[in-house]
Amino acid sequence: MLAAKLVLINPAGRILLQLRSKKAKEGGKWSFFGGRVDDGETPKQAIMREIKEELNYDVDCFEILDKSHERIWFIIKTDKNISEFDLNDGDGFGFFDYDDAVKLDLTENTRMILERHFANSKVYI
Repeated sequence: MLAAKLVLINPAGRILLQLRSKKAKEGGKWSFFGGRVDDGETPKQAIMREIKEELNYDVDCFEILDKSHERIWFIIKTDKNISEFDLNDGDGFGFFDYDDAVKLDLTENTRMILERHFANSKVYI
């Protein structure tokens, strides 16, 4: 089953991560927001729905960062502060710079994307 994930970056180059609910798959680990692509949905429709559900945030202007046979990662820059998001899924969230993010207990795929795209850059977009 295909999953869609969103990499949100603030103007300082910090990356928004979600602490997954302990009840969820890979619970207690940090990851990007997103979820499964439902039947009849495109990955873009799925990420728009997931981000609205999880953060009450409307996204519509993003590009593909990376993809595999199981996942597609989109990227978007946001000017929102952490206090402007409504966390509706997970046990916590925050903006992290790369050096702090890689010290977290990350899901394997989140670590792969961070290392592949952010290890040599403080600001991606």
